[in-house]
Amino acid sequence: METGTSIENDYRISTGSQVIQHQKNYRTVKEETKTPAHAKAALRLLSWFCPAQLYEEIEGDLIQKFNKDVKTTGVRRAKRRLIWNVLRFFRPGIVLRNSIHINLIDRLMLGNNLLVAFRHIRKDKSFSGITIFGLTISMTACLLIFQYAFFELSYDSQFQKTIYRLGITTYENGLEHYKSAIIPAQVAPVLKEKFPEIMEATRLVSTSGWFNCTLAYSEGDEVTIFNENSGFYFVDPSFVSQFEISFLLGDHAKALQKPYSMVLSATAAKKYFGNSDPLGKIVKLRGSFQTHDYTVTGVMNDFPTNSHLDVNIVASLNSLADPVDSYTYIQIAPETDLRSLIQKLDTLAATMIPAMSRVEAKVECEPISSIYLRSNLQDQPKATGNALSIYFLMLVAIIVLVMAWINYINLFTSRSVARAKEVGVRKITGATRFQITFQFLTETFVYNFISIILAFLLISLLSARFYEWIGLSAKYYSLFTIDLSENTIILCALVGVGILISGVFPAHLISSLAPNRVLKGKLTIRTSRFSFRKVAVVFQFSCAIILTMLVIVFQQQFKFMKDQVLGIDIKRSIVLKAPANVDSTYLLKLSGFKQQLQSLAVIHSITTSTDVPGNVMGTGWNGGISKVLNGPSMSFGINLIDPDFIQAYQLKLLAGRNFTEKDFPVEHFGDKQEPVIINRRAAELLSYAKPEDAIGGTVFWGDNPCLIVGVLEEFHQESLKKAIQPMFYTANMGPSMTLKLTQGADKKISLTISQIREAWDTYFPDNAFDYFFLEDNFNKQYADDERMTRLFNLFCLLALVISCLGIFALSLFSISQRVKEISIRKVQGASVFNLFRLLTKEYFILIGISSVVSLPIAWWITRQWLNSFALKMELSNGLLFIPVIFILMIALFTVSGHALKASLKNPVDNLKHE
Repeated sequence: METGTSIENDYRISTGSQVIQHQKNYRTVKEETKTPAHAKAALRLLSWFCPAQLYEEIEGDLIQKFNKDVKTTGVRRAKRRLIWNVLRFFRPGIVLRNSIHINLIDRLMLGNNLLVAFRHIRKDKSFSGITIFGLTISMTACLLIFQYAFFELSYDSQFQKTIYRLGITTYENGLEHYKSAIIPAQVAPVLKEKFPEIMEATRLVSTSGWFNCTLAYSEGDEVTIFNENSGFYFVDPSFVSQFEISFLLGDHAKALQKPYSMVLSATAAKKYFGNSDPLGKIVKLRGSFQTHDYTVTGVMNDFPTNSHLDVNIVASLNSLADPVDSYTYIQIAPETDLRSLIQKLDTLAATMIPAMSRVEAKVECEPISSIYLRSNLQDQPKATGNALSIYFLMLVAIIVLVMAWINYINLFTSRSVARAKEVGVRKITGATRFQITFQFLTETFVYNFISIILAFLLISLLSARFYEWIGLSAKYYSLFTIDLSENTIILCALVGVGILISGVFPAHLISSLAPNRVLKGKLTIRTSRFSFRKVAVVFQFSCAIILTMLVIVFQQQFKFMKDQVLGIDIKRSIVLKAPANVDSTYLLKLSGFKQQLQSLAVIHSITTSTDVPGNVMGTGWNGGISKVLNGPSMSFGINLIDPDFIQAYQLKLLAGRNFTEKDFPVEHFGDKQEPVIINRRAAELLSYAKPEDAIGGTVFWGDNPCLIVGVLEEFHQESLKKAIQPMFYTANMGPSMTLKLTQGADKKISLTISQIREAWDTYFPDNAFDYFFLEDNFNKQYADDERMTRLFNLFCLLALVISCLGIFALSLFSISQRVKEISIRKVQGASVFNLFRLLTKEYFILIGISSVVSLPIAWWITRQWLNSFALKMELSNGLLFIPVIFILMIALFTVSGHALKASLKNPVDNLKHE
């Protein structure tokens, strides 16, 4: 008995503990699946279309995913993901599982409504044509812009969200000195050792800008050689796993482990090896930093174009002997407190960086998905975008689409008189208000559906030309693809929103008509001083005035910049990329090359420099120029130039002398007191009252004392959006060679290039011949602004067309309501001019209200945009009236046809039935 009792007690204890555990598990699951307050709206949408038998399970999964996202990404991003996940369930496989009961009468009515809709489209071709045209062009423009915007917003979304890039902001005496996306390379190896929350750290060392290199592959007598100064990186082996690189050939785990290993993209492999197998092949790298043979150990898929990185070729980082600055990417654990980690990284920077320089440093930690549109650091791998411009463009696209829907409402309302008897007859024969409303909603659906189908057809035909027109290459726009599910969502959303916006109001209006008054011919639709139609027209003209104002200011600003004097001559200039394999014979070869070119009649002058006009000037994160050793430093643009630089670019020397070849460094910069030339802005920052006072002065570049021997007049090194920066020039041979052509030589450019190439092949046969035109390269700085201007020109044109359609509809409706009034006034002696003024006065008032509403908004937007330019035009008060007068003339032209027709019509025709 005692044994039995003991077993029973043990069983009860065991069972009780299990019950308690089950209760705990139940409470945990209940807490995880409890509907959070932030998720209720999205789940309410789910309940609207999800069948009851699936709702509970889907809801539980979504709530659990939402709670996890809240912990890892925050509430705002978790809400966006929840809404997206709910929308993903809005598909036929889910929606069609609902029990939908439609009786025979409803089916017949739906078919009848569709039949009536298509009959009206055929019957009233002018109304149908205007409506479908307006909706189609606005939907086409909106979809094209959204396609472009979605691509811009998708940058780096294919990578894991826990990847961050480390940057650095340096300070001198508490003031911000430099913000850079590159940091010392020796930081990355320490990160994984000291911070357990950092799962991986990868360095990428770019050859662009400060490394010159070529890759050559020899097979027999054939040599394939290319310059590889862009898209070529030295990387840690962890790059493959952290960025989830997929390989076509080779072992991804071992491809970058050994020194002098190289992985090519599919495009690069095709360029060097054609269709042959590249694995194990040897390519020779020649560069200003290294000359060595590399073994091809893998071929990877092409790196995504929608990434802030432009990776084409990668080589093992342990091939480089000395540590250099690098782009550093870390991958952190999901539960990491990012603020705490950044504080630890700042402490690390404080201990590591002062050993190299005298600057204070703060670490910048950027999510990889936000780098392209939101990073404000310098030294980016490639040009970045602008999030504000993208969102503003999307807003304008939506406004144009809403304007088209408003037009439909106004046009439909203007036809309400003609459709009134139809509604009256339907009501007399027993149609309910819901059935009539549903009929007109069906018509709205048909118009929107036809328009959006035509819009997608236009997109398929016009996409290529559209993106080329706004300045994007074929390779770029070919990647603007939206998968079928997103297409379906966009299609359903546009049609649904279009029906709600453009269908509900007119359907409600016309279904509310009293049949007895309609059939007796006593229909009048009352219009108040603030009717929807008038408010809609004010909205349309306000948008048109704002867009017109923006277009005028954009074009005037670009004309203003083009009329400015750069202070430097960049016309008829060809820039050659300097040879990569710089050895002891380089200066001798360069001298012979220059002599042969100078013997050509087409060459006016030759100069070499580190940077050419149009290039972003580097200043470096690890110090600047100071007037006193170890004193406060300033950020100067630094350029290495030869003695021909000033004469070739026709610069003005304000004081002092030019460089000579004796000013070149002996072996290394700083072995002697190096002579330097500064510009006027630099002299002012160094507290020299006049340029002459700077001559003979000493400045320090880091620890190196430099003697000022000349002061140059200022010129625009970069675009006019930026202020002229202080410049610091030292004497040396730079990697960029600029050839100034004689007058008229640019007209026979193919012959000129062939002569230059012949001389190049004579002295530098192991280097690829690459060149570009300096003026074209300088103007590339305005490419984004010109693209935005073209897009705004397009939207301004669309807004004007849609506004004209809107005022056309309103005038048609207004005059149709005042036919008897016009006839009576004419019988009583009113002149045509008086009637014309009566009918058009209303539109002058509406445009006046639109001007009051829109001009302050347009003024503020243009002011904000102009503030991004260092040199900007002055906004005159007279400029405000140009868009208003322009819109007024267009409106007057649109309305005058109806007004004159009504004023000239015989009043007897309108009054004979009274």
